[in-house]
Amino acid sequence: MLPIIQGWRSTLAYSVEAAFYALFVLIPLSGWVLWSAIQPARPLFLAGLIPVPAMPFQDLTPEWQYWLLDHAEEVHVIGIVALSLLVPLHAAAAIKHHFWDRDDVLEGILPEVPDARSHPSGARYTPQAAPAPPQKADG
Repeated sequence: MLPIIQGWRSTLAYSVEAAFYALFVLIPLSGWVLWSAIQPARPLFLAGLIPVPAMPFQDLTPEWQYWLLDHAEEVHVIGIVALSLLVPLHAAAAIKHHFWDRDDVLEGILPEVPDARSHPSGARYTPQAAPAPPQKADG
């Protein structure tokens, strides 16, 4: 289990994680609403394979359909922009952990490749201690 990170970094990490989960729900749902609000609703496929039925917006007035279309488009665009900003931020944080902090957080999110350092429970967060300053030799 990872030790608890204290302070603003912990808050930021959990906020980014929550934002990812929220966006992973909001972006597809807003796209589905967008697609369904266009009348007549055209066929929609998940990954080009699984048919997804349109939401039942055909009985709504054109004003309500336009309102749904407008707001769903706004949510969709904001979600895509937010995700486009969060992904590089998340990648930069992982790289920072690996190269700057020298811990194995990055190894914990990558697929595990067995090697001599592997242990059965997987990668663990192990910050490296700062090296001791060199001692002067008597002489």
